[in-house]
Amino acid sequence: MSLVVAPLVPQQSSHVQVAIRLRPHQDDCILKVPQHPVLVIPEKKKQYTYDHVFDDTNSNEDVFGPIIPLVQSFLLGYNATVFAYGQTGSGKSYSMGSDGENDDGIIPLALNMIFERAASQFQHEYSCHVTFCEIYGDDVRDLFSKQLMTKVTDQLTKQKVTSADKARHFLQKGLLHRTTAKTKMNSTSSRSHAIFTLELHQIVSPTQKLTSKFHFVDLAGSERPKKTLAEGLRFKEGININKGLLALGNVMNALSEKKPYVPYRSSKLTRMLQDALGGNSQTLMLACVSPAKANLNESLNSLEYAQRTRKICNNALVNAQIERPSIPPLIQSELEKLRAEIARLMVENKNLQDCVANLTVYRNQKPTQEYIWQSEEVRSIVQATSTLLYDIVLQGTIYLERLGVHACITVTRHPRTKKFRQAMQAHPMGVFVANLGFVLSCSFIYCVDIVCPNLL
Repeated sequence: MSLVVAPLVPQQSSHVQVAIRLRPHQDDCILKVPQHPVLVIPEKKKQYTYDHVFDDTNSNEDVFGPIIPLVQSFLLGYNATVFAYGQTGSGKSYSMGSDGENDDGIIPLALNMIFERAASQFQHEYSCHVTFCEIYGDDVRDLFSKQLMTKVTDQLTKQKVTSADKARHFLQKGLLHRTTAKTKMNSTSSRSHAIFTLELHQIVSPTQKLTSKFHFVDLAGSERPKKTLAEGLRFKEGININKGLLALGNVMNALSEKKPYVPYRSSKLTRMLQDALGGNSQTLMLACVSPAKANLNESLNSLEYAQRTRKICNNALVNAQIERPSIPPLIQSELEKLRAEIARLMVENKNLQDCVANLTVYRNQKPTQEYIWQSEEVRSIVQATSTLLYDIVLQGTIYLERLGVHACITVTRHPRTKKFRQAMQAHPMGVFVANLGFVLSCSFIYCVDIVCPNLL
């Protein structure tokens, strides 16, 4: 079967949605939310506007609100991505539900809604699989098989899931293998970027399939060694984390400024997020920031990061596969015969067109070649009629040859020479210049038509 990828609905072009979430904090709060979705930093006299802003009064269910349109698009065949960004300890894993403790984060809530709606809305066959990987340093690790992926394009282990509970089970299983460590700023600091993916396959009809992916990305938090007091391996991990986030920032800058070259290949993280940023996906960025005065610089960096991300446009389309059924062998054989016959007729038609073209050219040109019917042919025809007619024709031919005229002679008006007359009349040089009639009997009339081409 042949596969054709085509959008079933018009392509959707939209900017990356950005939501800001403020971590709850009691003292020295310098970030204010006067009205949604505006965020103000009075100390710096700065004001930012995003698609959504959530303060410490909002719950995980509130934060999940902007994700609902992505879930709906995902069920229709679009790719979707949610990624959390922010300083270490700002609440990214808690908001995503990838901390292994709470069940009301974005990932668990999205899984619940996806399977509930699929069960109630789908009248066709469908299946779901999940994959889970982390990018530690610049290595991609499969969290289900614990294998190191040498290339970004390597296949990750897929686990089939039939319910939200089963999907959450594999989420927790993968989290057990994710690299975490204790730092001064976070007792369970993620030392890697994690990507949990739900893949949905739908068989809409015997010839139409949809395949969509929902990526949930929990980025490792940006770190400052002076604050984390990291040493040795933790220090090296922090450098790698910041390096990956820097590469991601460069990609965002290039996309927001619409530069001709986007450095997706600068890191494996940016390679894996290529569709989410400027590609075939509907994307939402959740920037988690701390309102504490001590984290002002890190919060400003995150807010500026989010502001640039909001300028990125994606072009999402439905991932559809149209399968054309195979042709039965008998019909295929007949088609091959018809194709061969068409090819033969096309060649024959071309040859006929060439012949017509040559005749047209020939008719438009003055004849340069002399045409003459040899006397032997004339004898054989005339002898079939009468000796007298033969003598007349022979004498006429000799006379014309003396005059330097090449003659073509036909015998007409006689039943025995009907075919010969028709052939001569069709001759391209046939021009009648004289009619000589002889009465040989009371019932037959012979007429000799002398054709002289040189008299044209």
